[in-house]
Amino acid sequence: SFGDAAIHLAVRVPNPTALTALLAANDDPIPVAGAVDAFGTPLLTMPRAEHALNPLDVNVPNGRGDTALMLAAYHGHSRVIKQLLDAGANVNACNVKQAHGGTALMYACWMGHVSACRLLLASKDIDVHQRDNTPQAWPALLYAAGAANGTDTDRPDVIRALLNAGADVTVVDGHDGRNALMQAAGNGYVEATQLLLSLEEVDVNLADRDGVTAIMMAAIHGRAELVRLLLNNGKPPNAVPAERAERAERSATIEELEPLADRQLLASADVTREERPTTSGRSKGKLAKTSRVVDVNAVDKEGYSALIWAAGKGHAEAVSALLSSARDEAGASTLNVNVTTRVNRDTALMMAAANDHVDVIALLLRVDGIDVNARNDKGDSALLLAARYGFTGAMKTLLSCKAVDKDATDRDGFTAGTLARKALISAH
Repeated sequence: SFGDAAIHLAVRVPNPTALTALLAANDDPIPVAGAVDAFGTPLLTMPRAEHALNPLDVNVPNGRGDTALMLAAYHGHSRVIKQLLDAGANVNACNVKQAHGGTALMYACWMGHVSACRLLLASKDIDVHQRDNTPQAWPALLYAAGAANGTDTDRPDVIRALLNAGADVTVVDGHDGRNALMQAAGNGYVEATQLLLSLEEVDVNLADRDGVTAIMMAAIHGRAELVRLLLNNGKPPNAVPAERAERAERSATIEELEPLADRQLLASADVTREERPTTSGRSKGKLAKTSRVVDVNAVDKEGYSALIWAAGKGHAEAVSALLSSARDEAGASTLNVNVTTRVNRDTALMMAAANDHVDVIALLLRVDGIDVNARNDKGDSALLLAARYGFTGAMKTLLSCKAVDKDATDRDGFTAGTLARKALISAH
């Protein structure tokens, strides 16, 4: 169903012995037509690849556009990768048939196969900056930092290998304008985020084409641990287990990352080429620490801050992380809890009320300085919004706060009680 040839099937299994036989077929000499020796024995003088009607092409794609090297990289078959590279496989070939087509390096990064990535990066012809065949135009680094692969795999060691090979940590995708930090934060990759935060070239407040930043990405997806990490300048939050924090802090060695067989393959790979410089000119593998401040109050093009995003989506843990971690050196809160969206001028409390996020409402009501009676452009307060949509849980939580104006009316003169009754009638 994939349109595989024999070479693709040998890679999928994998079957290195069968692959060896297939690759050797091109070098097996065959008789030259009509040429015989003095005893009438055919002369074996012409390489099979030069004479055969269908010589083996190590770079032939299958029906889905994947070459054998791409398949080997996707599945992490390091020994097969070495065989194919030695046989002349094109390390930079890109799948142009699929909408998500990439290179072997991209697939290895995507699936988190560290030893496979190192083997591919050891090729003197590798283009670490190459982009995939998608509208997003992702290079390998973005695959390592943020491509979800269904396993929630954090890939800091793959990122480190790419950076040591000269990958540009400041690169952004060709569609949304997101960098590696934004991708890692949005996907909840703690160790990858911590590694990227340790690089001084990374812009922690970079905004994509919609104005969304890394802290917003973490808030949108409810990544409370990432929110804390970003606001603590990369220091592991308390929620991170000690062993994970220790692993993220150290520079992993090949011996720690790969089994013996993979180390032997790496040792035999072509690594004699001149070392590629890292993007900052630092020596290979060394990460420069820096202290930067994430702008927790930044807003996107619609005026949504990280707090508004988290509150509107009901991510109570992320809201709690923002409230507790957005502090200056004196411990005072730096979070603007009353910021409003550009459309309708809704606050975080209004967004939570309009979506019946009771836990978030309870958290926000305990914040000093929050304006519980603020009105949006339509004249509604958080209480009026909850009542308008018939959210009795949100109403009850809001009414438990003495500062909430229970008698407030909307532009039509309706109180929260009247709006709640109208919503109840409409529901039936």
